[in-house]
Amino acid sequence: MTDPNTDTVASFDPGSMSAASLTTQKAVIYRRPWFIITAGAIIIAILSILSDLPSHVTVAQDAASQTTTLKTINADLAPCDFAVTESFMILTDKIEGTLTTSATNLAPALLKNDQTACSFTSGPIVDLGNNIDVEGTPAGRYISRALTDSIIWASSYALAAIDDVSALYISPNDAKLLADLTKQENLMASERSVVDNDVYRAVVLLNGTPLPAPNIPSVPRIPGT
Repeated sequence: MTDPNTDTVASFDPGSMSAASLTTQKAVIYRRPWFIITAGAIIIAILSILSDLPSHVTVAQDAASQTTTLKTINADLAPCDFAVTESFMILTDKIEGTLTTSATNLAPALLKNDQTACSFTSGPIVDLGNNIDVEGTPAGRYISRALTDSIIWASSYALAAIDDVSALYISPNDAKLLADLTKQENLMASERSVVDNDVYRAVVLLNGTPLPAPNIPSVPRIPGT
């Protein structure tokens, strides 16, 4: 007969359970949702850290990767390079009185297209800013800088210069426009040197392995600037 004054729960003795029963009770913990979620998060974090660890890259592999990147940068810069050269040529010919009749008729549309080519409404410039991955090596860090500086050259200074050229095509004697164009020409030349230096520093880190030269033109200055 059970004593009513005895707490059956308190009198429970875990030692009376069989080893198999204890093992079953412990195993339940590993099936609980909070444990599974926590363990999964830890595993994902560890895998993420391991995937971010730098892998060994030979100089030859590094140089090949940076060469590919620079070729892509140069290809994306090409339309803007052409646009700067073309717009400067149009205004120079107009100032010097050598612009042909056919070129005069086409000039407004050409200058508008030139502005687009160096802006973020242009596919290649968008690609330059968003779709180029650079190998994360010491040399790659300088190529990454070259990429950033190339974007600045095109979308800031080259575009501003073409804007000035387009306005000067209509008002060639505007002193304020000529002064700003002079400023943009100086900035373009300075940024071009910066990109050249970025690539040079990468070449040094690659033990002198040649890399493609940046495709940034040195255009003749507009008369009067």
